[in-house]
Amino acid sequence: MRTERDLQAFIIASCKKRGILCYKFSSPARRGVPDLILAYRGRVTFVEVKSPTGRGRLSTLQEREIQRLNEARFFVWVVDSVEVVERLLSEVLEGTS
Repeated sequence: MRTERDLQAFIIASCKKRGILCYKFSSPARRGVPDLILAYRGRVTFVEVKSPTGRGRLSTLQEREIQRLNEARFFVWVVDSVEVVERLLSEVLEGTS
């Protein structure tokens, strides 16, 4: 994976193969929300995708939104590599995320 866009495309394709619903999320009225929403067996997981190069960092606004989602008892993952994606999808399928 070279870019954040590549990693996001990999996540979407991997979810489709596994039967996990994956939605690209955009909220014009609220900045800083995670990039993707995964839905599987009644559970929702939010995913913020960062560059696999290691240069991508969470903004203060993103950190605040993730904290709000965590406080609302949602699972939120920040992914920056294929390895993290594989762990995420494994946990989603097992129902632990």
